[in-house]
Amino acid sequence: MSDQALDLQHVYGNTYCINFRRRGEQPVTVGVYKLSEKEIVLLDTGFSWTGEEIMRYMEAEGLSIAAIIHSHLHIDHVSGDAVIFSASKNRPVLYGPTRAVPEFRRHYTNEFVKSDADPFNNRDLRDYLDSLDILEQEMHSTDGGASVTVGGKEFTLFDTVGHSQDHQSAITPDGVLYLGDSVMYGSVLQYARAPYCYNMLKDIETKRELAKMSFLACIAAHEGWFTGDMLPEVIERNLDISRRILNKVADLEESEPGKDVIEDTLRLIDSIGLSKYRNTSWIVDTINEYFNYYYSNHTRKLPGD
Repeated sequence: MSDQALDLQHVYGNTYCINFRRRGEQPVTVGVYKLSEKEIVLLDTGFSWTGEEIMRYMEAEGLSIAAIIHSHLHIDHVSGDAVIFSASKNRPVLYGPTRAVPEFRRHYTNEFVKSDADPFNNRDLRDYLDSLDILEQEMHSTDGGASVTVGGKEFTLFDTVGHSQDHQSAITPDGVLYLGDSVMYGSVLQYARAPYCYNMLKDIETKRELAKMSFLACIAAHEGWFTGDMLPEVIERNLDISRRILNKVADLEESEPGKDVIEDTLRLIDSIGLSKYRNTSWIVDTINEYFNYYYSNHTRKLPGD
């Protein structure tokens, strides 16, 4: 595979990744497995604009997409599907978790459209909803984990719930782990202040379980790949962010106990420099997970610390 025009990086064997960057947005990384000289499997598709770049590259190189395997259904992971489906002569086979499609459609329609702080523009939202329609109709469910065979090659999917209620990670036939958003890496990790989590306890549990596992290499969905021996260290740095948030929650509660939880949540959001997102559900829900954990356990220690 040529690396012209795209930041295409060879990871191991037939596994690659493509890194996308656009001013003002976090980097996006898509996993790629080369089935043959002319056919690939994608691991997620990113936004609609990354889908467009993928298709331009496919056409320039004379490549086709045999299948798309999704880690979860967030807007920055599946919105490229609508673009790819509209531009492909032969539609790829879709695999991924399907249970939460109706919930994600309701959430993004109700929350993001009405929010002035929405970081995604209307085109992104429109393509995302179109992609959800495609996924609901055509995606083969891997809920609960599954082995998927494409072109005689087996991909293993297993649940890594926490960041999202339906999150899965995938192991390529080369033994490379596509993490999706279960673990952050690179500058996204370096500058993260409150990474989204649907379920804080599950998120911590997933990270600790992944740290016990061995892989040749790992691909993170936002900014690239790293060797498998780095995974425990990268996860520990992820956990350090959770520890910092929990300590801020404890500081607030110990200095001014009995305050309203909504008020405390907004104060904490402001204190970590995310005021412009204080009316969006993703940040409020994430911080609430930490408050609820502290109320239930009255400890500054994460589970397993």
